Amino acid sequence: MSEYFKNNFINLSCFIEKQETKSLKNNINEYKKVKDFQMKNNWRIQISIILFMLIMMLTGCAYFNTFYNAKQLFKESQTAYGEEEKKNALSSKTVKSLNEAAAKAQKVIMKFPNSKYVDDAMYYYGVCNFQLGKYLIARKKLLELTLEYPESEYLPQAQLWIAKCYFRQNKKDMSFSLLERFIKDKKNRKYFSDAMSLAGYLALEEGDNEKTFSYFNQAIINTKDRVEKSQLLYNLAVIYTDKNMLNDALTNLEKVEKISKDPSLLMDVKLQYIKVYRLQKRYAKSKKLIEEMLDNLDYEKIWPQLEVELGLILYYEKQSEKAILKYESVLKDHKNTSSASLAAYYLGEIYLFDKMDFNKAKNYYKKVKNNELKKGIINNADKKNKLISNYLNIENERKQLVKEEPKLVDQPKEYYNILIDTSNSNYSFIDSSKIDLYKIDLSKVDSSKTDLLGIDSLKIDSSEMDFSKIDSLRLRKLDKFKKDANNYGQIRFNEAEYYVFYFEAVDSALSIYRNTVSFFPYIDIIPQILNTWAFVLETEKGDTIKADSLRHLMVEKFPESSLTYHYLGKQNPDSVRYKKDQKQIYEIERGFLNKEKYSQAIDRFQNLILDGSLDSTSIAHTYYQIAWIYDYELIEIDSTIDEAMKYYKIIAEDFPKTQFASISQKRINAITKMIEDKTKAIQDTSKSVKQEIQTNEKEKLIKDEFPQKENNRIKEIEKEKDRKRPKFIRKRKLEE
Repeated sequence: MSEYFKNNFINLSCFIEKQETKSLKNNINEYKKVKDFQMKNNWRIQISIILFMLIMMLTGCAYFNTFYNAKQLFKESQTAYGEEEKKNALSSKTVKSLNEAAAKAQKVIMKFPNSKYVDDAMYYYGVCNFQLGKYLIARKKLLELTLEYPESEYLPQAQLWIAKCYFRQNKKDMSFSLLERFIKDKKNRKYFSDAMSLAGYLALEEGDNEKTFSYFNQAIINTKDRVEKSQLLYNLAVIYTDKNMLNDALTNLEKVEKISKDPSLLMDVKLQYIKVYRLQKRYAKSKKLIEEMLDNLDYEKIWPQLEVELGLILYYEKQSEKAILKYESVLKDHKNTSSASLAAYYLGEIYLFDKMDFNKAKNYYKKVKNNELKKGIINNADKKNKLISNYLNIENERKQLVKEEPKLVDQPKEYYNILIDTSNSNYSFIDSSKIDLYKIDLSKVDSSKTDLLGIDSLKIDSSEMDFSKIDSLRLRKLDKFKKDANNYGQIRFNEAEYYVFYFEAVDSALSIYRNTVSFFPYIDIIPQILNTWAFVLETEKGDTIKADSLRHLMVEKFPESSLTYHYLGKQNPDSVRYKKDQKQIYEIERGFLNKEKYSQAIDRFQNLILDGSLDSTSIAHTYYQIAWIYDYELIEIDSTIDEAMKYYKIIAEDFPKTQFASISQKRINAITKMIEDKTKAIQDTSKSVKQEIQTNEKEKLIKDEFPQKENNRIKEIEKEKDRKRPKFIRKRKLEE
């Protein structure tokens, strides 16, 4: 606006003000002056007005253009995002589109903060940033929208996106709370389906099946959109499949087929049918459907996936070689696809668990790299690849050790007996033949048949050997062999752990345990092997009898082992840790318990447990101290029997093998009986009192029920009797 026009506008304003205070005559004169002034300067005013209108039009055009562009970019970005199959791995084109839409929306917010379309722009900005994975930025802007524009048409959608942001930020409690509040508000009914499906996924992650199925089914009921309903039914079918609720999965897939017209979704439905049939072990039905789809060009897009499924079915039908050929053809014909990576993963599984060919398994796991695969499969492949590498390192270490000392695998027991006087040995106690275990499965290692002394071990009769004059050379050989045997035993034990805990080769692990104990009964790790051997037998084979026999052997032959103390629920009295723990308990006894500061003693004992530094035996001891205080010292001050029982039960249940468990259980039984006796006594007393009350009430009731005339009659009879009594009896009665 020009300065000239501004001045004229001010003059006109002044003129209006003067009209209210001046006389009519003065007003007319003033008006004439202004009119003359306007006439003289009319062309200037007109130009100023035109310029002003032009500026306003240009400004308005810029505003509407900016908002229109933001809206169009948002629509384009949402179309691009919707077409992405993997939302967690967006293409660069989609990322660029979302960034442009967010930037344009931000421009509307910054340049035109008073516009009625600011809430639209805030919504666009929040959604685009959410889809880009910028959840904190998205949540802040959407929250700002809900606070500043509570009447906005985008309010319910913004609230739903905020809940999604919390969900992605792993703040699931907050997300679930917002969703439940959202669902309770009937004004949000239009968006109930989205809210309930998100709540269903939250419940799924929390492992709450009941809520998962409930929310998903409510979402399906609340949506009227056929496309959305079809997708929800399919998603629920996938969840049912993962939960092994296969009949429910089939029911949902059938519903999708009835209402959906989306070729892509119907293709996914067919694939899910194949998976469900496979899980139901209906292999013939599954294979028939695969073959039909492989012959149909309409399904050409998913042929690689069908081939992978067929390989899986062949594997489950115990046709491993055919499965391998099928997977290798997928790897060859469909390079750099998710199906090829999946085929490589299954080949790794077969070679690891069926063939025990670690090098081949490792090579196939390395080929599992496609980003379109589920993260779980990629992570599993990486994890198993590392496990195999670690195992192979251990195996190479063993081979190197055996190369240096062949006698570790070539009759090690006999060779050891040559180096030491077996008649004085304390290590000939384990006869593995008497423990009915599993077959030996040692790795084949070529070694010399001659020992370090140059003697053929097979021809040695150890009974004829004289070891009374063992020279220093032989002592050095004995020490070295013991050291090598300890290393070898530790390596074999480590290998066995990989077999049983990672490679599902339990029998191989059991063979290693058996052979190590049989051939090297004198090495340091024997108690640990016996303990683990027993654990594997019990948990993997369900053989508790053999497991117990191994534990008893450990207790008998290694009474001072830390594992023996642990098994018996005891602590080694020579242990530095145990001594330290007992010292702490004693200091509390001396400083508080002996001075009758019982509450402070309890606090100190509880803090000692919470500190987490005590061994299991000392924890049980500390719990017993607390229980004892409540049971014997505070009983007269307050009723603390419940607290005592609580701690006695903790000891009996959580530390059953400690010496304090049996004492605690006896006290639990005694207190329980005492409570039962008291309860019975109270019940008997209560019953007696109740009967007495009932009797009195009955008499009163009977008395009240007598008619008045009967009462009068009884009184008359009593009077008549009284008159007929002897005088001295009547007198005594009156005196009484």
